[in-house]
Amino acid sequence: AKAAILIHVRNPSDPGKIYPPRLVVNYHEVDVSGLDANTVYPVSTEFGIAYAMETSETYGERFEVYLIICAVACAVLFGLRAWRAYRGLQDTKFDMEFGFQLTGLFFRSVSHTFGVGFILFALSIYMAFKMAVDITLLIPADQDIELELYGSWGISCAGVLLGTLYTIWAQVRLDVFFIDWEAPLGRTFGSNSAISQASVSAWRTLFVANEFSRLQGTRLIDFNITSVFVLFLLCGSPAFGESYYNANCITPDGSLLVNCGTWARSGLLRVAVDAFFWVAVATVQVLFIKLVYQQWYKHPSLQLLDIMALSNVSVWILNSGKYAGYYLHGQSLLPRADTALADFATLLTHEAANMTPDRGLVPGSDCQEFSMFVAPPVRERYQAFLEQIRELHEQEMESMTFVSQMKQEFVGQRERFKKPGSNTMFDGQKAVNGLLKKFIKEMQTTYKDTHIIPPCSCDSWTFDRLLKIPPKPEDVPHALLRHDTSHEWLSVLYEGVEFDLLLFDIYLFT
Repeated sequence: AKAAILIHVRNPSDPGKIYPPRLVVNYHEVDVSGLDANTVYPVSTEFGIAYAMETSETYGERFEVYLIICAVACAVLFGLRAWRAYRGLQDTKFDMEFGFQLTGLFFRSVSHTFGVGFILFALSIYMAFKMAVDITLLIPADQDIELELYGSWGISCAGVLLGTLYTIWAQVRLDVFFIDWEAPLGRTFGSNSAISQASVSAWRTLFVANEFSRLQGTRLIDFNITSVFVLFLLCGSPAFGESYYNANCITPDGSLLVNCGTWARSGLLRVAVDAFFWVAVATVQVLFIKLVYQQWYKHPSLQLLDIMALSNVSVWILNSGKYAGYYLHGQSLLPRADTALADFATLLTHEAANMTPDRGLVPGSDCQEFSMFVAPPVRERYQAFLEQIRELHEQEMESMTFVSQMKQEFVGQRERFKKPGSNTMFDGQKAVNGLLKKFIKEMQTTYKDTHIIPPCSCDSWTFDRLLKIPPKPEDVPHALLRHDTSHEWLSVLYEGVEFDLLLFDIYLFT
């Protein structure tokens, strides 16, 4: 048997009048024939209270205000990001890749405005309903606001999903090159009296590359821990009673966590409750990582800079096909990085006592992180190197097919392998390494006073700098390096896009 009080607060045809409450009882007959009179047979019953009110002048207006605010914020944010992308082209022509970039930036802007706005909107409704002393606002049934509810949710969810996918796509398309500053030891004599340059150990570069690759997929927030705690808070028994999931019931008392049926739950309140616990658990983890773990134990992303400085390896990061990126300086203070452990220990001891020069790119500076903007000729020269290497590598791979190998074996001609140990990729890597070393050396000498901008410079705190807008093409004759004091380069790692990933988790699992 079921009993319910249905209250229609307002008469839609005459808003000045209200409906009287109605007690509706649904019952059915119970067949007691053949039952033992001495046996107790339980019969379950349910009782609930449902409220309904006209939403055209209440929630309809709230949804309209929410959509207008989010649309304006999205337009402003997308306009700023589009302008950054346009300036990053350095006056080169538009192409399909730039159009795809604008599309991705649009969805990311929708994610950061509509995605966040819908959660804040749901939380505001929760507080207005659950925390009010006097009940002045009632939660409508989901079917009464179906278009507004699911329409807003659909826009937000699509923006978050596509925006996050674009962010990850942009990360995997970065050009990342590890510059090895180590000089060869000299020349060696082969068995046939041939003289060749001594090779440099590759383990240092491989070690830095492996650490960088590991950090790319490392998050501040542990997804497994977050899921377990959110599930415990929503479905466990934290109050030694009902679970917090019941906070999405349309009971006006926020402290009342009594279980209710599906018909008495609100989609808006569910979004507010679920998102609140996702954000709360994530915030606790971030505070612990930032204030305790990274401060007193280790900071993996920033300790990468220490590894680079000891390994004599720098990192050049450039957006695919674009002219903006980051440079992480790792030139060692030791004469050689391939040295004994005692030399490393001595260097670190002297650094702690301020007895060594700074690790920075220019003398008197310890900054190793830079936002980088290169001129089109520099980018085109770098790109030409890459294209030539790719073409030669493809030709080499084609010549190494099974049929070609058999033909060369029988004919005895191996024209592509006359030089022992030669390989197109290795030779190309050495050539690009030399090109980028020359680029950095030129910044350290010719442009060190004009195009390496320290954080204390008055020019560095311009309007464009605050909004992260790339410089004008005429301001970048060769390249421009800005001190990255806010660690913007972390955006190439998961650590730098944690906000996007958290939004993705909320919309995927709520």
